[in-house]
Amino acid sequence: LIMRVDGPLDAGHQALFRRAAAEARATGAPLIIGFDTPGGELTRMRQFAGAIDAAVADGVRVIGWIDDEALSAGTWLAIACESLYVRERSTMGAAQAVQLTPTGMVPAGEKIASAYRAWVRGWAESHGRNKLLAEAMIDPATEVRRVRTDGLERLMSGTEWDDLVARGEAPELIGTVVPEGTLLALTGSEAISFGFADAV
Repeated sequence: LIMRVDGPLDAGHQALFRRAAAEARATGAPLIIGFDTPGGELTRMRQFAGAIDAAVADGVRVIGWIDDEALSAGTWLAIACESLYVRERSTMGAAQAVQLTPTGMVPAGEKIASAYRAWVRGWAESHGRNKLLAEAMIDPATEVRRVRTDGLERLMSGTEWDDLVARGEAPELIGTVVPEGTLLALTGSEAISFGFADAV
């Protein structure tokens, strides 16, 4: 079975998923979700992502396929899938919470943004994804560096780096994954290298 999530998330996508998941459950067929979405409203996204989680827990094999983009809320739907495939040119991330004001779209206030950061870290971790990279997708203040400490390579926040340097420790900088002031978005190949997708 194949369904599409094209364009901004809406109630139709959720209804289509419910029908497709029920058919997949009844027939034993895998359900492939093709993504090409800029995202959508946070409450709708959390409901939809929870429905994907529930279907997977109920034995439905849900396979995600980003053939163009799964941005913003679409990112969290994509990683809810049991497995995720991408094109090299596809993109995911750039998921900062925004709100509509009389002057246009602006970043969400700190109360909403703080709760969203906590949810995203927990969601990423519960789906086997790096929570620091997930936070960098939603918060431009989150800098991520690739470093080597004690012979091991790992990712580190800019804040953690500063704390180590202040204590007189000197981690080896391999490179900056995303600088402060920039939202993280990953290409398909980058998503695979950082563990956010399974294969091209």
